[in-house]
Amino acid sequence: MQTIVGREPEEKLHFSGVVVLSPNPATQVYGLANQPTGGLLNREDTYKVFFHGPAYQVLEKVERIGVRHVIGTMKTDLPLNTTDANHGDLTGPRLIEFCFQTAGVWEIGQTGSLALPSVVESVVIHQSQTNGAPVYAEVMAGEVNGELTFTARVRDSEGKIYIELSGYRTSRMPNTLPTDLAGPFTVIAGG
Repeated sequence: MQTIVGREPEEKLHFSGVVVLSPNPATQVYGLANQPTGGLLNREDTYKVFFHGPAYQVLEKVERIGVRHVIGTMKTDLPLNTTDANHGDLTGPRLIEFCFQTAGVWEIGQTGSLALPSVVESVVIHQSQTNGAPVYAEVMAGEVNGELTFTARVRDSEGKIYIELSGYRTSRMPNTLPTDLAGPFTVIAGG
């Protein structure tokens, strides 16, 4: 319920979803992506634009590995994402955010605009904890009915999949970024 001064409380649906649980999740292993083909965005340039705090500054770097295909490397020494060191999570929020930010790097490089998450059609969580293993977000940009959409998966160096996203779309901010901030991102989108 949302209460606004001078109005009756109103109920708003911000999102909905369906959760499907499996007692014995299949272990997913895929072939590894191609080698980088040029274009690298470092952590320093990324977080001049992205507004995340230290626990969610998850990108170490992003590299282009093909047309509309990028790979992010996750920072390994992140601080706790909660004030309770004994608190765990089932969904791997930083791994999902890792996909969002890697896609965001490509989108800024392509459009010059920052965008926020709008829709995710599907998230499959194979394992939400990496236990310190280096992980990578492989992101592929595409279009459906003229709208930019992304698929992504987080995997380790052996090809073990942790999370898969499909149908990820964003809502673009109304203004483009200044050239000095957006410029470094263009090498990721092939510019």
